[in-house]
Amino acid sequence: MQVRLVDHSWLAAGDGTLDTGTMLSLVNRKLEQIKDIAQWIVRKSGECALERVLNYTALMNALLRCKDSLSDHDDGFSQEVFCALNAHATVQLLTAERKIHYEFGHLGL
Repeated sequence: MQVRLVDHSWLAAGDGTLDTGTMLSLVNRKLEQIKDIAQWIVRKSGECALERVLNYTALMNALLRCKDSLSDHDDGFSQEVFCALNAHATVQLLTAERKIHYEFGHLGL
C-alpha cells in the first residue's frame, strides 16, 4: 500500500469549497492516519525512527493547529487562518510522505 498523506480533498480544504464540518473531518482523518503510520514505523524501526522519518511532533502540531483554527474564530476568519495553516501542514505531509517512501519504499499497513 502506497502512503498518500496528501490528497485532493486535503489540498482543497480551506479554499472556500468545503464547510467547516468537512474540513474538521479531514483533519481528524489525517490525525488518525498519522497515528496509524507512526505505530507502524515504531514497530518496524523503533521509536527513534519516528522523528527522523515522520517528523512526528511537527506534523502533529501542524495538524492540531489546523483543527484548533476551525473553532477559534468566526467562519470568515477561520477559513483564512485554516487556509494558511493547511498550506503549512501540507508541506509537512509532503515531506513526511517523501521520507517514508525513501526509508521504506511503501508501508504494509
